[in-house]
Amino acid sequence: MDAINIYGIAIGGILLLLVVARLRPALCDLARVLSILVSKYLVYPYMLNRHRWFGPWTWAGIIKCLVYGALNCVVVLYNVHTYEEASAQAGRLALVNMAVLFMAPHPSVLADILGISLEAYQWIHRAAGWMTCALVTIHVLTIQQDVDPKQGEILFAIIGAVSLAMIIISTIPVLQKRIYEIFLRTHQALAVLFVYAIWRHLPSGSIFPRLYLYVPLSILCLIAVYQVGQFLYQNSFLSSRPKPRATITCRPVQPPIDGNKEGSGKELEKDVGRIIKIHVTLGRPLGIGAVTSWSPEKQTTLEFFVQVRRGFTATLHQRASASGSASFCAFVMGPFGISHSLSQYETVVAVASNAGIAGVVPYLKQLLYSYNTLTAQIRRLHLVWEVDTLDMVVEAQPLLNELLKDDSLANGYIFEVSMYTEAAHDDGESFGEHNRAFLYHGKPDYNKIISTEVADDYIERIPSTPDQTGEILILTSVSNRLRDHLKSVVRGYLGKKVTMQEVDYQPSEIIAQ
Repeated sequence: MDAINIYGIAIGGILLLLVVARLRPALCDLARVLSILVSKYLVYPYMLNRHRWFGPWTWAGIIKCLVYGALNCVVVLYNVHTYEEASAQAGRLALVNMAVLFMAPHPSVLADILGISLEAYQWIHRAAGWMTCALVTIHVLTIQQDVDPKQGEILFAIIGAVSLAMIIISTIPVLQKRIYEIFLRTHQALAVLFVYAIWRHLPSGSIFPRLYLYVPLSILCLIAVYQVGQFLYQNSFLSSRPKPRATITCRPVQPPIDGNKEGSGKELEKDVGRIIKIHVTLGRPLGIGAVTSWSPEKQTTLEFFVQVRRGFTATLHQRASASGSASFCAFVMGPFGISHSLSQYETVVAVASNAGIAGVVPYLKQLLYSYNTLTAQIRRLHLVWEVDTLDMVVEAQPLLNELLKDDSLANGYIFEVSMYTEAAHDDGESFGEHNRAFLYHGKPDYNKIISTEVADDYIERIPSTPDQTGEILILTSVSNRLRDHLKSVVRGYLGKKVTMQEVDYQPSEIIAQ
């Protein structure tokens, strides 16, 4: 390429950039319209609703799976003329797909590195796992030559295929929920066996086939070393500072959730809404609710809610219930997860169910702080909380009182709390001063709540200014059933500046035995 061609390409590129910059507002509007259409017709509606054995499946998820599968089919069939070539191609492609599965010791770590939510990475993990299984199946079925199971390479290939089949069978949702810890350790053990069997199956004469395993395993080792160093630093193993302590407190009324405080020797720079994993020395890692404390400064004490179940959390509750509290040595890891920025929203409706209150409280604290310091556009904040029992309301009362206290009258009250429970005797009972907290009987009408917020009945505007409402966010930390219902409701308001955002912590539902 001579100098004149290079000069012409450079001039053309500059002119193209100027045109794109000129059309940027129109392109942004077009992207916003397309985003609304995609969300309304592909992301929010379910093609298959949530069931016990599978689902839910959205149209967007199905399209992504079809595109992913079609791309792999094209790669397998590209420039292939015989079954042997197809078998070899499928085997190599299976190694590439399975590399995603072994790059980090925990999915939360890799999700943070990639800058995506844990739910999004779990979808990638599942898709890569199923695609690896499909490619291994093609690799086995297209083998034309006779195989001898007594040969070392063939024997380990059979072991790898069987372990992969057992991994797929163990991922049935019902098994995961009922025996999750057994499932998790079995899943990890089978994954290690699968990798070892594949390593032994690959020819050792050349480094290239095994390179597909060496690269992700090297990344795994680097991330593991980093995590160990971070763990030692956060828990003061490398300094003379005091070790973290966990204080578990409970009330005599057997509440469904426990308030906990963690005192750490290190200051944690924690983004709002992120999940902290606490390891307590008397048992296994605590699979954790979300941190409820938030401050603009670094913190040395963290507060979080843990929903008591039948296992380790029940043991903690039993230890603390005798005297009202108990203290243990604790190990802190994290934070994990994505902290969402809410500064652009004028109205935020935070919806929580039961222990999901822990997932939205840090965002509420941050929004109230931003409102008091005039650093965000927030002008209306509404917490809608569904609870099964009044005990949970009593347990969370200090959190709610702190939020109401942060709602400063100097700038005008913007925070309102609406609690709904079947255990309430009166409908619309008001608590506290200034009528900002209400207790209702039954279930909330979310369609009515959102339509009222869209109607802009709660924000006073200057008559002489243009009537232009801001964006509305529905922030959720709810059960699966309620999340599905909210998506169907919000879908009808997507064209009215309403969006829905799920925090990383979503309360799970107890499976009855």
